[in-house]
Amino acid sequence: MKYMTIIAQTQPDGTVNAAMTVHDEYQKAVSAYHMELAYSAISDKLASDMAMLADTTGHVYETCVVQGLAKPVETTSSDATDATAETETGA
Repeated sequence: MKYMTIIAQTQPDGTVNAAMTVHDEYQKAVSAYHMELAYSAISDKLASDMAMLADTTGHVYETCVVQGLAKPVETTSSDATDATAETETGA
């Protein structure tokens, strides 16, 4: 049986990068999973990161989402005005 660490990193502009690493040993997969989450928590290049630890039988051991330090790209002022107008009118 193989163990997988599956990740989906979200960049500040909304771009999502997905990747998977496969390990023969469970402990190595656990280490990779925790290293990914630790990196994401201190990264100023990621807005968020989802990581999953699973095996080839479909069993999911852990899943977690970490908020990164990067700020999402802000909306334009016209977008913010439209949202405010909708809220005020009850739409």
